[in-house]
Amino acid sequence: MRWTRSDKQKKRAQCRNNCGWYVYGSWHGRSCFMIKNVGKDHTCPRSVRMKVANAVWAAKKYLDRFRREPNWKVKNMMVEIRQAHNVQISRRQCYRARIYAKRMLGVSLVKEYNKVRSYMAEMKRKDHAGTFILEVDPSSIPERVLFKRL
Repeated sequence: MRWTRSDKQKKRAQCRNNCGWYVYGSWHGRSCFMIKNVGKDHTCPRSVRMKVANAVWAAKKYLDRFRREPNWKVKNMMVEIRQAHNVQISRRQCYRARIYAKRMLGVSLVKEYNKVRSYMAEMKRKDHAGTFILEVDPSSIPERVLFKRL
């Protein structure tokens, strides 16, 4: 499919194989796209290569899977995406998706570790008799103290 833009609101898509199929529509508001006209039946075979199925899409789509299996094999990932979505992405895209997912999970881990002090304060508030010690690794940068254990 090839997208062409008539103006800011109107869009037209037509088959890349020039079979005569097209779809024409326009935006109504920010989240509603209304199809106005559709051409004759589309008889061309479906392509398994999609531009929107890229590394970032795969990382977001399979983030929970990466959380469970951080070293999910690229070959298995390619098979899973092909079976689940009927879309083929390259080995390189799968490799980059794994890197993006690890970055996303790493950022969320940093955010979670930033909550350790408030978690410790809550434990002290609930259990006045308990002893709570927060061990950290001091670094040269005071804002980046590393958590060791609670």
